[in-house]
Amino acid sequence: MVRSQRNVGASRQNIRKTKARVADLEFYLGDDWIDYGVISADIVVEMYRDIATSAYQPKKCPDCNQYWSMYLDSKHKKAKRYLKNSVFGGLPAIKECCDMC
Repeated sequence: MVRSQRNVGASRQNIRKTKARVADLEFYLGDDWIDYGVISADIVVEMYRDIATSAYQPKKCPDCNQYWSMYLDSKHKKAKRYLKNSVFGGLPAIKECCDMC
């Protein structure tokens, strides 16, 4: 998924602001009072806040009427999985044949 230039600029600006705040805290409180794990997690959350929750939109097979989607498995490779019709049924989706049909 390609991020727009505005989102990239906004995330870089958020990272600079966060780093400046951390530098202020280090100066006034010292290193003993700062939990760097939480700060790095906050930076990651800020970077991905404006990105859609799913880069792979659900699709519906016109032959078997099953909803399916791509996802990244534990080896970071694309794989397909079927989605529950009870949850996704009735939602507009891209029509594309699945592997089984």
